[in-house]
Amino acid sequence: MRILFVCSGNTCRSPMAEWFARKRLGGQADFESTGTRAVDGASASNEAREVMRKFFGIDISSHRSLTVRCPLRQLLSNFLESHGAYFCIG
Repeated sequence: MRILFVCSGNTCRSPMAEWFARKRLGGQADFESTGTRAVDGASASNEAREVMRKFFGIDISSHRSLTVRCPLRQLLSNFLESHGAYFCIG
């Protein structure tokens, strides 16, 4: 199964959810994250990196943001055809 986490910038909420899910669920699924208004290639925010490291022992410093390349409705429709679930994080 593949799971997609979506937020706006893909530098805080969705990468935190993605990496947390990776650690908790391991190889049970493939995890991805994206942002509706993200700038491709941005690092996770300092705050997100610190919270994940301090409270969960997870290093997300290698995360790079990725923007949604098509209208969100189309993305979700296409994604559900090939994935199992998606989560929009407001």
